[in-house]
Amino acid sequence: MSVRQTLARGLSKEMANQCADVLRSLPQRREMDGDHVQAIIEVLPKAPFADHRHQITIGRRDDAHIYADFLPPSDPANPARLQCAQQPRLRFGRHVPDFVEKQRPAIRLLELADLLADSSGEGSALVTFDPALSAAIRDRFHYADVCPIQGPRAFFENAGGSLTLKAAVERTAELMAFPDNQGRANAASRYLMEIIAQGRDDMKLLMGASSGEVFIGESGTELLGRLIRNATLASSGAKILGSHLEHPATYSAGRRWAEVAGLTYEQVGFDTASTVVSVEQYRPALTPDLAVATIIHASPVTGMHVDVKAIAAEIRAIAPECFIIVDGIQHAAHGHVAVDDYGIDGYVVSGYKLFSRHNFGVAWVSDRLATAPHDQLAGAPANVWELGTRDASAYAAFSEVVRYLEWLGAEVSDETEPRAQLEAASAAIRDQEQDLVDAMMWGTGGLPGLGQLDGVHVVGPEASEHRSGMVSFWIEGQDSLDVVDTLNAEGVRTHARKQDYYSASVLEPLGIDNCIRASASHYNTRAEVEQLLATVNRLAGS
Repeated sequence: MSVRQTLARGLSKEMANQCADVLRSLPQRREMDGDHVQAIIEVLPKAPFADHRHQITIGRRDDAHIYADFLPPSDPANPARLQCAQQPRLRFGRHVPDFVEKQRPAIRLLELADLLADSSGEGSALVTFDPALSAAIRDRFHYADVCPIQGPRAFFENAGGSLTLKAAVERTAELMAFPDNQGRANAASRYLMEIIAQGRDDMKLLMGASSGEVFIGESGTELLGRLIRNATLASSGAKILGSHLEHPATYSAGRRWAEVAGLTYEQVGFDTASTVVSVEQYRPALTPDLAVATIIHASPVTGMHVDVKAIAAEIRAIAPECFIIVDGIQHAAHGHVAVDDYGIDGYVVSGYKLFSRHNFGVAWVSDRLATAPHDQLAGAPANVWELGTRDASAYAAFSEVVRYLEWLGAEVSDETEPRAQLEAASAAIRDQEQDLVDAMMWGTGGLPGLGQLDGVHVVGPEASEHRSGMVSFWIEGQDSLDVVDTLNAEGVRTHARKQDYYSASVLEPLGIDNCIRASASHYNTRAEVEQLLATVNRLAGS
């Protein structure tokens, strides 16, 4: 069950009726005092992605109020409507008593008329973290508020590497001090092997894999190269296929091993309007002799995610023997992973972009690829991919990531099963990050957003259902590297992307020399977005 389903299930009939009554009585109740309303959860009407989103922030206890941030104009033909009666999306559970009391009906509704959701009845609601949960989340990470070198800062460089869980660091330090090796006849060695076994179980759990093998390598890039190399050499096909949206981790390996194996290599374009690659781009290049096809799940330049399942199904229909390898490095921290559903042969994530640390990546391979000829020690079992002794602390650090997501899933839902908790956490993360993206685009704290400023250009469509916590943009007449330096000097960490070997394949088709990447994660806040917007507004002359 998704978080949104859980939220709807938890809303009582009585509360839905109360909310509906508020909406019906809107004209008469606009000026009523709201000092006694109690609520602790933020609800944002989520219209179809082409529409702008607005925010309702509901206060708690003595600070109760409803207000609207700086809002873009809505489409008069399709006004936004918050459908409390028909589509309750709030999760109550443990928070019901704090949300509304029967004896406290007065609500300030000065802006609510402008915040009514889609009249079509198809709207849903973003559910964001209340302040207490947000604080608890940030407390689990190192350096949420401050750079250890520079001092206080807002961190919007999550695409370059996420904040690190304290628990992952603690477990790493504990286990790296162990003198014992794995596979020995002593208690410490057996303990390490148990940690590795648990780590593998947790890797499969997070990836949604009921079969296949998981293993660790030195980085996500290294693992993608290994998977592509071995898939190429194990295939009898004639072509390797990728896309211009991909990171060089995949297209560099694809080109290299196509040349070595005497295969052709082809990259399909992406849609420059949506900055997304889809079935439509892959389809003309699909032939029965495909050996390997690569797909990027989310772009580290644009932040857009793609429909892996649909693309893989189209490839499989034309080339059933093709090995399909997915780069999930940018996606995993921002969305759900379900390799059982994708029909693929390989999926790779990086520890340091998934709330853990550097120096390891994690790969899943299907049973078919796991037992295909690959680099391994002579005489080793056919499905073993790891070479040499691996770092048990990396497995433990990954397990701490999974434990954290289970905790978060339990906080935002009533789920008790680990996989369901991970799914609930992913849905909550998507909602929180969408709110942050909306704030970046359409403003917060009285500041206009990136989509409203003259001279500021956003990479990709202003409104998109494909964004994964990221907005890339540039300012007319200003070098993006200089803008990043200015933001950094003012306590806002971002990153510049330019037409180098990392990003040229994406930026060149878009006709963009360079851009600023502001990438959020679920532990970021609207207050931090305000910091970003304050500097950008000044630089843009607003």
